[in-house]
Amino acid sequence: MKLILTIFKWGAAILCCFLIFITLVLAVRYGFTLYENDPHSYISINNDNMRHEFKNTAKTEAERFIYSPDKITRYKQAKPTYTVDIKPHSGIGYYHMVSTLFFVALGALILRKFWQIFGQISLDAPFNARVVHLLYTAAYLYIISEVLGWIHYYVLGKLINNSMQIDGLHPVDEMGTALLTGLLMLIIAVVYKRGLEIYEENSLTV
Repeated sequence: MKLILTIFKWGAAILCCFLIFITLVLAVRYGFTLYENDPHSYISINNDNMRHEFKNTAKTEAERFIYSPDKITRYKQAKPTYTVDIKPHSGIGYYHMVSTLFFVALGALILRKFWQIFGQISLDAPFNARVVHLLYTAAYLYIISEVLGWIHYYVLGKLINNSMQIDGLHPVDEMGTALLTGLLMLIIAVVYKRGLEIYEENSLTV
């Protein structure tokens, strides 16, 4: 069990340091991009966010189904997806760079909380108030990141659609994962807090 806790602790530490490194690399890269001020340079939203492409929900071409010879299966082309490039010296460019750095740094902060949680847990004294505080903090960070993610995708979609003077391009991403994780973390925090209370009551009784 101690080995598992140690693996989790150092795994979270390595991932945290990796995200901090990515944040610094992106910051330096964006700094050089802004310094060069090349009018022909673009940055790719898809590559930098490492999350999503864009789908065109306004495209309504009715693609016909293609059936198998026995009519058991059929398929048709899904709605097209696109990559989007933007000029760094623009409102969208500044917003994209700042938001990317923010979300990567937020991910590093969440991993740091896990690093601290696994560092605080001890098999000799499995319950302590510090872990309860860290669990609640990690849960709230997950929930906040999900809410900010919704706002970010709405704003980013609006900015791009306004720039291209169309309506229908929206980021493709799986939303809700961070919210579900945050809620599960809250449940774990509540259960762990109750375990701490019982542990303290038993200690006083003894």
